[in-house]
Amino acid sequence: MTPEYTYSATSPEPGFQERARDLFSFDGRLGRQSYWLRALLLWGVNIVAIILFAVGGDAGAATIPLLLGGIALYIAAFMASLATTVKRLHDRGRSGWFMLIALIPLVGFWLLIEVGFLSGEPGQNHYGNPVA
Repeated sequence: MTPEYTYSATSPEPGFQERARDLFSFDGRLGRQSYWLRALLLWGVNIVAIILFAVGGDAGAATIPLLLGGIALYIAAFMASLATTVKRLHDRGRSGWFMLIALIPLVGFWLLIEVGFLSGEPGQNHYGNPVA
């Protein structure tokens, strides 16, 4: 009896470039589980960026590369966080512009509930098919 392989040459696993492109893409949908996994990953990246920023800004010219690295990492994580939230809003059938509700005091808390806890639309919507 030969083992079954799930790999197919017609649908290979996405590589690093495809995953990186997906992380910064504002197109498509993202389910709750994937949203929370990405959010936790990006929170960790932000913590590293803040540490680099703090260490790099604390000393003299020798730590400027750490400061610049922290800034670059923070900007990249911020853009990926925006893309992740927009995709999650797409899963709920909302435009990414709905994210601006977070700027309204107290009302902005609804954004966390919307993207973090409510399920997405069950079928295809304006932003594509649901994510498995």
